[in-house]
Amino acid sequence: MGLKLTILNRKIPYRDMPKILSNYEYFFDRFNISSLSKTALEALACGCKVIGWKGLVTNYQEILEKHNLQNVIAELIKIYRKVLETG
Repeated sequence: MGLKLTILNRKIPYRDMPKILSNYEYFFDRFNISSLSKTALEALACGCKVIGWKGLVTNYQEILEKHNLQNVIAELIKIYRKVLETG
C-alpha cells in the first residue's frame, strides 16, 4: 500500500490515546480475533481509517453510532431490566 508503518511498543496512558491516534491516517487492528478491538473503535472516533480482520472498515459511521454512549447505556438498561424481571 506504500504506507510508512509505525509500531508502538510501549504502554500509552488512556488519556493520551486521542492525541496519539490523531497523528495517524491508518490503524491496523489485530487479525486473530474476528471483531474490532476497543483501540480500533477509538481510532475510528479519531478519524483514522481502520484495517481489521475483514480489511478496510467502511461502515465506520454505523459502528460509531452503535457504540456511542447513549446507545450503549440503553442496551445495558434493557439487559438489567430483563435480568430483574426474570430474577
